[in-house]
Amino acid sequence: MKIPLEVQVSAVERAVVNLRGHIDILRELVSKKKRDPSTLEVKESWLPQLEAALATLKWLEKHESSIKNALKAQK
Repeated sequence: MKIPLEVQVSAVERAVVNLRGHIDILRELVSKKKRDPSTLEVKESWLPQLEAALATLKWLEKHESSIKNALKAQK
């Protein structure tokens, strides 16, 4: 199944926003001693990876037509 790049960018953006919200909630719960801090640390460690993936997808989306044109020229 081919998923358009635009849809992939949107999905990863949603995941980043969702994770940031989850981290905010966990910070509050950790500060109230209702959650283990290690849970927050794990979730926070995922954020840079997701943000990097999003940046890569956005770059790819921005340059998609020039990449396709370059690939066609190689054939």
